[in-house]
Amino acid sequence: MMENKPGCFEWFGLDFMVDDAFNVWTLECNVSPDLSLGTTVLEKLVPAAMDDLWNLVLPLTNNRSKKPVKRNAATRWDLVFRGKEIK
Repeated sequence: MMENKPGCFEWFGLDFMVDDAFNVWTLECNVSPDLSLGTTVLEKLVPAAMDDLWNLVLPLTNNRSKKPVKRNAATRWDLVFRGKEIK
């Protein structure tokens, strides 16, 4: 079991399949997903996922007002857990 260390996160890769009745089946969960750009699909998917991940993990704030800075691009990720703020 890995320790939950402040300021760290893990990125899991989930492989799933949707059947003809629209049931979703989890095939596997990878603790070290492949982020290579080996196909034309991955050439688009990986950079977009990385951008969205950094937008989620490192939200921009205005240093003077400490207010969040709105971003132009909408994220395709959902924050499902937020731990304690790291100061």
